[in-house]
Amino acid sequence: MFDLLGVRLLTTGETQLATAFDKGVKAIDSDKSSHLCVCGAYGQGKSHSLNYIKQRALDQNFVVSYVNLDPRQVPFHDFKSVYRALMGASEAVLAPLTSCSPPPNPWT
Repeated sequence: MFDLLGVRLLTTGETQLATAFDKGVKAIDSDKSSHLCVCGAYGQGKSHSLNYIKQRALDQNFVVSYVNLDPRQVPFHDFKSVYRALMGASEAVLAPLTSCSPPPNPWT
């Protein structure tokens, strides 16, 4: 579990990450594809950056999945395994149902 406040406050390059995320959202809104490749050596903050992007997506009501595509666990070429892993790791922030009226009472 990551400390969400720590991820937000301790993110180096937050402007670049936010810009990349917003550019991707804008592309998707225009029916275009988008991708972001996060590369770096051990300890350079790849997981931290991905958690920052994940939290930003959740804050904007996206559904997210965080899956390690290790060929020994979830081989990328096996679509069923990838799909199962993505669906199993899905997260979303659900808004409370405040504007809906209660269902009708069938007994009245």
